[in-house]
Amino acid sequence: MSEDRDADVLRRDARRIFLAAVQAADPAPLVHGALLNAPELRERAPVHVLAAGKAAHAMAAVALETLGDRVESCVIAAPAAGGDTALEYDARVQTFGAGHPLPDEISVLAGGAARDLVQRASPDSVVVVLLSGGASSVMTLPAAAITLADYRDAVASLQAAGADIHEVNCIRKHIDDVKGGNLARIARTPRIVVLLISDVVGNDLDVIGSGPFAPDRSTFRDALDILHRRSLMHAMPPDVAYHLRAGADGEVPETPATGDTAFDGIRHQILADNTTALDAAVAFAGRLGYPVVRVTEPVTGEARDAGRRFAELLLTQSAEAQDTCIIAGGETIVTITGDGAGGRSQELALAAAIVLDGCQNVVLLAAGTDGVDGSTDAAGGIVDGHSAARMRASGVDPDDSLRRNDSHAALAASGDLVLTGPTGTNVMDIQVLLRAHAPPFNALYESAANRAKPTTLPAGSRTKTSVDL
Repeated sequence: MSEDRDADVLRRDARRIFLAAVQAADPAPLVHGALLNAPELRERAPVHVLAAGKAAHAMAAVALETLGDRVESCVIAAPAAGGDTALEYDARVQTFGAGHPLPDEISVLAGGAARDLVQRASPDSVVVVLLSGGASSVMTLPAAAITLADYRDAVASLQAAGADIHEVNCIRKHIDDVKGGNLARIARTPRIVVLLISDVVGNDLDVIGSGPFAPDRSTFRDALDILHRRSLMHAMPPDVAYHLRAGADGEVPETPATGDTAFDGIRHQILADNTTALDAAVAFAGRLGYPVVRVTEPVTGEARDAGRRFAELLLTQSAEAQDTCIIAGGETIVTITGDGAGGRSQELALAAAIVLDGCQNVVLLAAGTDGVDGSTDAAGGIVDGHSAARMRASGVDPDDSLRRNDSHAALAASGDLVLTGPTGTNVMDIQVLLRAHAPPFNALYESAANRAKPTTLPAGSRTKTSVDL
């Protein structure tokens, strides 16, 4: 193994490891294989395709090619900013470049088109559903009494408060007519196969894309409990609050749950998830010669807290006379209290940069596999022990930037943004931590290391080892 990995080499390797993780979740070969082996498609029944989410274009293109003239109609709903404009479709296909992370008027049109597709498909046909992260926003149909503006305000309030995807989608499922199993409820054909790229911790079928064809485990009462627990009832538009209360009182039909006959004949198959990406990252880092430590639990909670813990964990490995690679994944949250711009991976990276300030030969990359972090043009950030100094040299105070949730500007100032553009997949976030074997002996480093949480690694382990974060 090389004994002279400097920060530039570590940064290059971290990017290569991240890109290997993204490539492993490429939906094209996964969709192709799943369709060829789908028992629902062995007979030459007519097919209708519904694709929604950040990977919608990539997934639908493969389905159209694989199934050929068997496809009678196709609806594709994808984020407007990530749509593949190079693809050309025939008259069978309706495409919608919709709003994300908040729905817009095009999202509502897409939701209506999805409803029409499942109601139009004849009982002898097969509906192929292709879902990926972002589907909840790009395919929306607010309940009759709720306007799009009120729907957006409700979701935005939850996101700003740091609600996780399970909480946000619980509310969505109960104010939206195409979520929470509602599309299954109105489908004419019982033969529906749902292929998913999961962006949800735990791979819960009723949470991925807000589960349009899955039994809903949540209720109107659960939705109200979330709002009360987060003290957000006052932030809900009156019509949203009234609708949720009416549902809890039995005045609005509950979403269909397990055991409902609407789900007879529906099959879900997860094609890729965060584990898929992590497996590839671990394997590629091993080929680069790094002993790999894998964080086995999903990374959740506040992004800035995770960034600090990651940096401290990296520093505790300094006494080892070998290079170190730590790989993790999951989905954090950001509770917005400032006026800046950024995303969860950028905020995680900024928090880590502050802890790593002054250290040598350490690098941390945090990025979303979809290539889009928050509402910015970046996938995330990659920082080292000099990132904070570069920010200050550019007139940016990293601590103040973190306080104001302004991670994008801070990382841009230090040249530490990860820019990939939309990747066409979405299996949550990846974190790659690298340290060269030469320990940075200085007062700043020793002070940070002394603050770090002690961590014990299994003796003699080189790859796929576990560690608690």
